[in-house]
Amino acid sequence: MLPQAAFSFISFLSFFSPQRQVLVVLYQEWFKISSQKDSQADTVRLYLRQVGLTTPTLLPYVVNLTDGNGNMALHYSVSHSNFPVVKLLLDTGLCETDNVNKAGYTPVMLAALTAAESSDDLEVAQQLLKLGDVNACSRQAGQTALMLAVSHGRVAMVKLLLSCGTDVNAQDREGSTALMCASEHGHTNIVHMLLETGCCDTSLIDKVFCYTAKLNTVYWS
Repeated sequence: MLPQAAFSFISFLSFFSPQRQVLVVLYQEWFKISSQKDSQADTVRLYLRQVGLTTPTLLPYVVNLTDGNGNMALHYSVSHSNFPVVKLLLDTGLCETDNVNKAGYTPVMLAALTAAESSDDLEVAQQLLKLGDVNACSRQAGQTALMLAVSHGRVAMVKLLLSCGTDVNAQDREGSTALMCASEHGHTNIVHMLLETGCCDTSLIDKVFCYTAKLNTVYWS
């Protein structure tokens, strides 16, 4: 059930201009309701519905609020694998899916790390991948969502990313590709999956060891 404090806050939004104190309440209530591991989609839906009914101009602001770490509710719900909340947020059509947090990751990159297995979860994950930039690079290492999924052995996410047109030959700051990452981590099934796309450029060389993807994958052929 939606906390009474949230209803109280929303009820007076339409009567007062957004002052600092009001925004502080909004900030606190929104993250409390939407961004916990056990956040309930029904509660989030009620909150957003009430905001939309009373002060619709605030809805995009609420959905894309960021905390001190640069995370939106979408970052948190993806990280928690709370796909019902992820879907609810995406279905608003207001999410800034390519928003980068202070750690340098977008919701799409975080989704690549999740262990989405059920058909419902994978469907929501695919919805996110189609809305976001699957080829965006993390700020620190320059890794794409595909590289992250490959490195962590997330087979289902690798399949989804490939189906969404991710660049299999993208290179991170060290020059590594997804294929190099797969071979370095010993994920033979992913190595074969990448090679079967027929798009991998095995002549690419990394900047650290000057290895090509072909040298890295020869043992897995």
